Order: sequence, then C-alpha cells, then structure tokens
Amino acid sequence: MIWARRRGRGAARDPRRLVYSFAASFAGNSFSGNGRAGTLFTFTGWGSTVSGGLGPTEKFAEDSTYQVTDVEGELTPFDYDNPLLDPLDGVTHLDNTLTLNGVVIPHGKSITP
Repeated sequence: MIWARRRGRGAARDPRRLVYSFAASFAGNSFSGNGRAGTLFTFTGWGSTVSGGLGPTEKFAEDSTYQVTDVEGELTPFDYDNPLLDPLDGVTHLDNTLTLNGVVIPHGKSITP
C-alpha cells in the first residue's frame, strides 16, 4: 500500500499544499489474504479511500507523483484513488500523477469491493 496523509487536527483546513514524490521498484513480494486487490495507490489516507469519505483531518496531496515499477507483475490487480478535483471543494485541480511501469494511470478511483 502506498498512501499519503497529513496527520493532525484540522489538517484538511491547513492552507499549505501537501506534496509527495515517490519512486520505487518492487520485486520478490507476495500479497495474500487481504480480501481486496494486492495494492492500493492513494493520494490520501487508505481508510478514506476504502470508506469513500475524507475524515476531518485528511486532505488529498497536490502536484504529487508516484512512479512505480512492478518488475514481476506482483502489484496487479491494483486499486487506486486519484481524483482530478479535490473532493472537499470540487474545484481545486489536484494534478497528481500515478505512473505504473511507464504508463500514466488516468485520474479516477477504482476500488475492489
């Protein structure tokens, strides 16, 4: 699971931008028994992504990038939460980018039930 989250009371109202840059290569891992896809890429807390709503102390990252190389195909299938607009105001463009094996994953949300 790869996720970004600002902790602390009132972080969702904090005017500072939350920016992450993450690059990693994965090989030799195994995932089992989690009841969902093996991997979750999210630009906020995993609990918010899975439950469908941001908590009062959470916000989405902005202008952030995840560049992931899945050497052996072990991260697929995967879930992701990368909205184009900030769900808190519906206006702010988040401009986050998720790239897996050189392919940019379109903005949106895909969560295994």
